[in-house]
Amino acid sequence: MIQKKSEEILIIAPFFAPNGAVGAKRFSFLSKLFDNKGYNVNIITLKNRYAQRMDSSLPYSGSVYKTSMCPGFPIKGNNIFKRIFVRLWTRSFCLIDSYSGWTIPLLIKGLIVIYRKRINKIIVTGPPFSPVFTGLLLSLLTKSRLIIDYRDPWTNASWNDKEKYGNIFFKKFNIFLENIAVKHAKALVFSTHWMKKEFVNAMGENIKSKCDVVYNGFNNKEDVENILLEKDKINIVYAGEFYGERSLRLLTEPLLKLIKEGVISSKNCCLHIFGKLKTDDRVLIEKHNLKNIVKEHAPVSHDKIVKYLKGADILTLMIGQKMNYSVSYKFFDYLSVKKPVLSIVPEYSAMNDLMVDMDCGEVGYINDVDSVTTALKKLIQGDRSYTFYGAEKYTWDNAAQKYCRIIEKI
Repeated sequence: MIQKKSEEILIIAPFFAPNGAVGAKRFSFLSKLFDNKGYNVNIITLKNRYAQRMDSSLPYSGSVYKTSMCPGFPIKGNNIFKRIFVRLWTRSFCLIDSYSGWTIPLLIKGLIVIYRKRINKIIVTGPPFSPVFTGLLLSLLTKSRLIIDYRDPWTNASWNDKEKYGNIFFKKFNIFLENIAVKHAKALVFSTHWMKKEFVNAMGENIKSKCDVVYNGFNNKEDVENILLEKDKINIVYAGEFYGERSLRLLTEPLLKLIKEGVISSKNCCLHIFGKLKTDDRVLIEKHNLKNIVKEHAPVSHDKIVKYLKGADILTLMIGQKMNYSVSYKFFDYLSVKKPVLSIVPEYSAMNDLMVDMDCGEVGYINDVDSVTTALKKLIQGDRSYTFYGAEKYTWDNAAQKYCRIIEKI
């Protein structure tokens, strides 16, 4: 058990409660537990007006300081002036990322909070990674110890460079900057073992500090009140948006195959999507006459989605080939209610490894429709139960315990 302290720590998190972004959840939950373990938590984040969605149900604790950006991002609305500005800003002026306009306001607020609270330990999380640059400056100026928390990779990501950087100069500048930050940091924390392994392979001799892994977590919600979506039907739930390689087609094609086999119909099965569908998704539903099987729901708060998850029969998630290092945040929400999971992922991936180790559902491979169909069919027919072996290792309390040990050591 970690001894209670009254030490002040600073967390720099661009997304934080009540911001409803997925990236806000990690330190919103951890801040509450850091506080319980005796740390005085100070958080610098962005003002609410930059959030695309709000979620007042997210727990958090500590003193929260909110600042502006100049220029702000993302820009609300959709017109020609916005498109021109975004292109110029992201392709010509942002040395790091679209949130680079936060650098100066964050630096000023950070210096004030650090000196006022006498803080000597800073945790900065990314992406976006422009706050890591500011965290580095704050650490150098105040002699505070820096922890960099990677929710995704920075320059060693396998994504297309043109999607991340406007030109080769920006790419080289980011590599240079990350190398400096990594050499200076006292600890590096990754959200999966896969991410840590890829990072170590890429950075090699630049790593001077200890690398640790702290997964996201869950709070047990097995006894939570459930909301039943449709009576006398197998209710399949997908909580989130479709983008990139995550496509509604990955679910509709298996559904069509099972309809053809007579395994399911609109009378006994329904797929519920809690997230905004794109025009292409709606065209797909109309084309295959799936409107009585696939139903769209508006996004809801974290507390409420857990109740829907508890009332479901099957929970689904997707990971694209380019994100094989990651574990979907919704996976931990799914673990909280102990309902079987259909995981559509690359065969060689961190998510696949967890599914196999934990025995919490079935896996289908993202480039193999037949494997997804087989996995979904097993879940629908309910031929077996799942042990969720080892799930208790991934609670938020265990995550906080490990993080506190990292903070202690630096």
